[in-house]
Amino acid sequence: MCPPEPSGALGAAPNAVEGGKTVSLTFDDGPGPSVPAIMRVLATYHIRASFMNDDTRWPDWLNQEYNAGYLMGNHTGNHHLLTGLSLGLQLAEIDRTIQKTWGVTKTSACVFRPPYGGYDSTTLKAAALRNSGVWMWNDGTGDFLAQGSGSAYWIRHIWTSAVNVGIKLPHVVILLHDQHHDMPATVAALPIIIQNFLSRGYTFVDLLGRSGAPNTCPGTNPGPLGGASTSMATGTTLASGESRVSPNGEFTLSMQANGNLVVRVTDGRVLWSSGTAGHDGATATFTEGGQLVVANGAETLWSSTGTGASTLSLGNNGNLVATQSETTIWQSNSIWSTMRSGDTLRAGWSLYSPNGSCALTQKSSGALWLHSPNGMTIWTNGLSAANQPSTTLQSSGSLVTTHLVGGTAQTAWSSQMTMHPGDAMTVNNTGHLVFTTSSGGLFYQTP
Repeated sequence: MCPPEPSGALGAAPNAVEGGKTVSLTFDDGPGPSVPAIMRVLATYHIRASFMNDDTRWPDWLNQEYNAGYLMGNHTGNHHLLTGLSLGLQLAEIDRTIQKTWGVTKTSACVFRPPYGGYDSTTLKAAALRNSGVWMWNDGTGDFLAQGSGSAYWIRHIWTSAVNVGIKLPHVVILLHDQHHDMPATVAALPIIIQNFLSRGYTFVDLLGRSGAPNTCPGTNPGPLGGASTSMATGTTLASGESRVSPNGEFTLSMQANGNLVVRVTDGRVLWSSGTAGHDGATATFTEGGQLVVANGAETLWSSTGTGASTLSLGNNGNLVATQSETTIWQSNSIWSTMRSGDTLRAGWSLYSPNGSCALTQKSSGALWLHSPNGMTIWTNGLSAANQPSTTLQSSGSLVTTHLVGGTAQTAWSSQMTMHPGDAMTVNNTGHLVFTTSSGGLFYQTP
């Protein structure tokens, strides 16, 4: 479930959706006792960073890093020099941190930095087998040489090294540390480094290229309707069997023959209903008074709350909303956020976080794209050149993308997470895909 990375060793900070110059702060050798102080500085400036951990004996600090929204990286289990070791031994070092990171955070360590920056062709192969980019740095700062000192000399040494080297590059990766002893000089130099790069127009990104505050999908929130919508004016009536469809064709509002008004994924699961089944021939009317009413003749079976709405809209996110001058009077709260067994995303369709700020979209190229409203990539499976793709959460618990080859549906990509029937996948408000078991337990979440 790691996003695909370019091959070879990487040294330039990823581009941000905003364009321009970027800088990545990376912290090796942790987690250590300075993690809380480092995170307080990062939080003050609302920026992302990457923690390249080589020891998970301190699960509380690891959890703090992940829960705060920072990227968990891999610096091997024992911090041994990898060059010259066999593929099996190098994989064992990489896997040690992958397994421990998953055990604590239920996520993957998808970016990798070899100890001492030492790698060979076997290291690159091992990292590729684990879908991890191999990340070097442009400036090492030498903060580890302070060995716990917080002197003015070391503070100045660290920040001047980072700034003097970094500002000469458009995309810079800075190496800092959070070793297993206090690092007061690193903590004190960090805000000076950040202020210098911000003042020069740099955007801070993590090693997956995500910018903005951690645990967010930055961009203008598309609101309760997810942008575009199919609207109905007051006086509109849906007779038995009539429907309205969202602009992207993903959601349908239907007055069913049995008297139930429903919002459903088109040809799929019901997301909301009026609960009025058993009244054959009932109709739904958006009244002149601004209420949505389901009635069977003169008998009112159900009505929305509030009055005075002038427009009823079915949004591209599956939400049914009654508004007056852009003020929400009532809504069905039927934003499609969770895929359950058998649910399918078709090309152009999306799954949305409850707050509407994050979306997982099935692109026509075949790629699954978890993104923010302004188009920032948060996660992708990297699939391309698929023909008429769709993605289904299978009864086994795996998320599977299929496409047509010679008229036959074939698997193009799979999460390969076979659990058991009843599992679910949710897009949450912090920009993660969260996989849960039938009993509601957390199984996995994307970086």
